[in-house]
Amino acid sequence: MTAFTQSTPTALGGPHFGGLTERMAAWREEILDTEPSVCVERAVITTQTYRDNADQPLGMVRALMLKNVLERMTIYIEPASRLAGNQASADRAAPIMPEYAVDWVINELDEFAKRPGDRFTISEEAKQTLREIAPFWRGRTLNEHALALMPADAKRFYDLGIIHPEGNITSGDAHIAVNYRRLLADGLATYRRRAQEALDALDLTDPAQLEQAPFYRSLIVVFDAVIAFAHRYADLAEQLAAAETAPERQAELREMARVLRVVPEHPANTFHEAVQSIWLVHVALQIESNGHSLSYGRLDQYLWPFLREDLEAGRETDASATELLTNLWLKTFTVNKIRSWSHTRFSAGSPLYQNVTIGGQHPDGSDAVNHLSYLIIASVAQAHLPQPNLTVRYHHGLSDNFMNEAIELMRLGTGMPAFNSDEVIIPSLIERGVVPEDAHDYSAIGCVEVAVPGRWGYRCTGMSFLNFPKALLVALNDGVDPASGTRLAPTCGHLRDMTSFEQVMSAWDSTIREFQRNCIVLDAACDLALEHQVPDLLCSGLVDDCIGRGKTLKEGGAVYDFVSGLQVGIANLGDSLAAIKKVVFEDHAITGAQLWEALQSDFAGTSSISANVPQGASTAATPDGRHAGQPLAEGCSPSHGADVNGPTAVFKSVSKLETDRITGGVLLNQKVNPQILAKPEDRAKLIAMLRAFFNRLHGFHVQYNVVDRAVLLDAQAHPEQHRGSDRPRCRLQRLLRGAVQADPGRHHRPYRADPLKSPAAQN
Repeated sequence: MTAFTQSTPTALGGPHFGGLTERMAAWREEILDTEPSVCVERAVITTQTYRDNADQPLGMVRALMLKNVLERMTIYIEPASRLAGNQASADRAAPIMPEYAVDWVINELDEFAKRPGDRFTISEEAKQTLREIAPFWRGRTLNEHALALMPADAKRFYDLGIIHPEGNITSGDAHIAVNYRRLLADGLATYRRRAQEALDALDLTDPAQLEQAPFYRSLIVVFDAVIAFAHRYADLAEQLAAAETAPERQAELREMARVLRVVPEHPANTFHEAVQSIWLVHVALQIESNGHSLSYGRLDQYLWPFLREDLEAGRETDASATELLTNLWLKTFTVNKIRSWSHTRFSAGSPLYQNVTIGGQHPDGSDAVNHLSYLIIASVAQAHLPQPNLTVRYHHGLSDNFMNEAIELMRLGTGMPAFNSDEVIIPSLIERGVVPEDAHDYSAIGCVEVAVPGRWGYRCTGMSFLNFPKALLVALNDGVDPASGTRLAPTCGHLRDMTSFEQVMSAWDSTIREFQRNCIVLDAACDLALEHQVPDLLCSGLVDDCIGRGKTLKEGGAVYDFVSGLQVGIANLGDSLAAIKKVVFEDHAITGAQLWEALQSDFAGTSSISANVPQGASTAATPDGRHAGQPLAEGCSPSHGADVNGPTAVFKSVSKLETDRITGGVLLNQKVNPQILAKPEDRAKLIAMLRAFFNRLHGFHVQYNVVDRAVLLDAQAHPEQHRGSDRPRCRLQRLLRGAVQADPGRHHRPYRADPLKSPAAQN
């Protein structure tokens, strides 16, 4: 088969972007037809490594684990691929990582293939293998140690499902982009040399420096392991080339072998070498730790010099470069992760949030969009997959032409790209101590979170989803959880007895402070457990300046390490407060007691985001008219049925948030019908609206779901396959929702709390 063929007749990228090459299109269908499965190779090798090296420092055990896995795991090169590197023994297979958690794995073994969603096939032999190794891990897992570190008072919030950090104590951390720019410039051999020099320079008579020695020794092990991993693939490519009868594929395999003997050990010299280098390291990081949101950073910036030189020299064309990018996205999609069912409900659809960021500005404020930025959009459109996530960094100098390319991609209905605003994020980062050059280099590192790639510690948001609407119900119930009867906050009065909206806000203030305090406690317990149980050596070594500081990421090795909160149901909270203020205290349409009784009965008998769904399922009816058990709003997006005044009203409402203080990120999803974007003049209107949102209203983020009429018709025919919400069915619900819908500007401005001041000093 030729290396670069014409687009397929059915172009996933539509008439604007065209389609995949024939071999990539065929491989894409093969991957999509592949049932996700469970791989136990890593679990077996990890268990043996921990058993055989119990006398070693934990960091060295982790390093040897990665070395042994990379040496012994199954490797393969797909017949269509120009890139080598696989996470598990088959594409879309999810490795089991027992050092994080094992109890849920054993408890759910027989349910993996029966789940209503996110199903995984698993052989009986694999089940037996996992049952045999499980006893070794009891008492040794991250999950057990994290739970043991949680103080009893804070753990109540975890046990009641109000604060939910499960995802980060049953798997790795991630939410990070390593320094791929430096990797391509230096190569792992240089990183290894830096670690060796730092080790040689230690004064081992100093206990503090002696303590750093195992860290540097461990780094040397993992750098060597990844280099050897690449050489395994080089050997395999040469073997496949020797057996290949098609001259063009034979030449490709020989070129792959050559590339893999160069990178990631040495600096990249060509576009192909650069892409191979970042992919192999990316997959090695996924093998080391299966945390999601492991991201590529500003791909168009650090790869463009390689492509520009190759285009000028004739080594690559736009077509060949685009195919290599689609190859990278297909490989990215093969990465998989299995979660416990309780956590799967928070992450339905197996999202891994492997983010690519393009666009934005240079440090001097000039537009950073380049030719590769356009090719990345086209390649994402052609691949038409849920991974990777694509983020466009918006700024006032972004051209209409590039904006239109982004909207053309949006029209395909993938939910991409998301837009993040340089106008808000860069000043916010600088205000928090990030130097301007680094602030201008930020990227998305997950769904909406932002950080400086290669210089930021794990996560810029907390581990724990904090349920805002449930916190409000506790505040309205004198600090007691209505569901369990457990006191969770200081006494603050009951809605039945409140005579002013100021009392409501005072109760909310004292309650949310207590909730957030416990959220920080739980986050700290999880971080300590991660630091002590599963330090990530490879990831630490590739982030500045863990080598210089002699510390892992969890120990504070990164240049920046800020963490903000992570909340669910922001819009439900705002709508609920607005409804209470108007209906109870301004219009006096009902009393606080009547509203409370209606909430407890889920409005019965009255007159006629990932985490938003499961957290809504455990949350009673809320004053915005939402039924008990219904999903909460995702991010700061409107709650279901509340955006009746159109997208501009939503933008104006969301703009009341102090986005310059939400440095970690905030999600806004909007939905549009494809017909709205059918004409060029309509797309121009959307561009103008986006510019107004970012330039005038200081929006942080927005992304669009383009919903097709056929999907809605299918939802009518098969409602069980489409999650929805009922319309308000009683007078009180209509009254409450109407109080919000009548004036979208009534959303209460979030209380600007200074944690260093008492509640009284805030007023």
